[in-house]
Amino acid sequence: MDKLKVIEYLKHLNEFEYIKVEGTNKKRLIFKNRDEIFNLFGSESKEVLSPFNDYTYKWLNSFLYQVIDLLGYQDFDNFEELNDEINDNLIYEWIDSETDIYTSDLTQWLADNNTNKYYLEEAIKEYPQAENHIQLAQYKAIEELYQNALNILIEDLKNQFESVEAE
Repeated sequence: MDKLKVIEYLKHLNEFEYIKVEGTNKKRLIFKNRDEIFNLFGSESKEVLSPFNDYTYKWLNSFLYQVIDLLGYQDFDNFEELNDEINDNLIYEWIDSETDIYTSDLTQWLADNNTNKYYLEEAIKEYPQAENHIQLAQYKAIEELYQNALNILIEDLKNQFESVEAE
C-alpha cells in the first residue's frame, strides 16, 4: 500500500468549502468534488450522504479526516488491516467525539431532519431507562454513517490501489 498516494487521494475526496444558505445566517459544508463524493457515498442504498441532511456531510468530512490522520501516523500492510484497526479500536472513539453533548445541539439535530425520529425511536426501544435518548439517537445515526462509510471506503481503496499494485 502506497500510504502517501492513499492519503493524497483521501485529501482530494475530502476537499470542502462552506457556502452561505441564501436568506439565512446558516453555512453549509459542501465537498468540492461533489460528483465524485456523491458517486461514492451518495446513493440512497449506501446510506451515507443525504442531500437533505447537512449533518451527513459534516460527519463524512470528519470521518475522512480521521482516516487521513490515522494513515499519517500508523502503517498498514493492506486495507484489511486498516479496516480492522478502525473497526476494532477506533470507530467508537470517533463516534463519541462527534456526538453532541449539549441539549440545544441535540434537539436542533433531531428537528433538522424527519429521518432522525427513526434513530430516536430505536434508542428508546434499545435503552428504555436511559437519561438522554436524543444523544443515543444521534450516536446511532453517526455509527450507521461511519460503518457504511468505512465499508464503502475500504472497497473503493482496494479498487483504486490494489489493482494498481498488482500490475
